[in-house]
Amino acid sequence: MTDIETKSIKGISLLKQSKNEEAYNELLDAYLSLKRDVPQLKKVKCFEEVGTALFLLLTYETIDDIDIKQRISSISYMFLSKALNEAPDNANCAKFRVMLLDYCKEPLQYTAMSALNLCGGFGFMSLGAMPELRSRDALYMMKYYDLRSFPILRMHNEFFQNIENDFTSGNYDTINLDNGKDYIIQTGKITTTLKTSSNQKKSMNNNMNR
Repeated sequence: MTDIETKSIKGISLLKQSKNEEAYNELLDAYLSLKRDVPQLKKVKCFEEVGTALFLLLTYETIDDIDIKQRISSISYMFLSKALNEAPDNANCAKFRVMLLDYCKEPLQYTAMSALNLCGGFGFMSLGAMPELRSRDALYMMKYYDLRSFPILRMHNEFFQNIENDFTSGNYDTINLDNGKDYIIQTGKITTTLKTSSNQKKSMNNNMNR
C-alpha cells in the first residue's frame, strides 16, 4: 500500500471518530506525501479512499492558492471516477463526486476548460466569457448525470435536491433545455469520461513543485 493510501485511510477513520484536528493533519500529510512522491499515484489501488481524503482536505478551507486547489480537486475527481468505474453502483462514491464538483466548482472550471479544449492557443483562454460559461455548465451536467444515475442521493437530501432543481433555473447559459434531460445526462456522462482521462494524464505528468 502506498503512503498516500495509508494516510488517506487513517485520516478518514479519524474524521469518523470526530477527531477533526488529527484527521486534518493526516489528510494534509497525505497530500504532502503526494507532492514528495508523485509516481506513487500509478500504484494507488484504494481509489475511493484517496479521492475522498483529498476532497475532505479541501473542505477544511485552509488552502487558498487556486492552483493547488485545482490540482488537489482534479486528482480527487480522477480517483473517485476510477472508483466508480470499478464499482458503478457505489452511491457513496458518487455522493462525494457530486459534492466535489459543487464545492470545488471554481478550480475545477479550469480543469474542465482544458479537458474540453476550451482554451485558446499558447495556453491562454479563448477571448470572451463563453469558455468559462461552457466549462461551468459542463460541471453542472456532470453533477446532474451522477444525480440521475443515483436517485437515492436526492430522495431525502435537500442539498442534492437543490442541485437538481437548478436545472430549471435558467442560470446555465450554454445548456439547451429543449434537448431534454436525456441529452443533459448523456452529455454529462461524456464530459465525465473526458475529464477523468484528462486528469489522469496531467496528474501523472505533474511535478507537483508547488
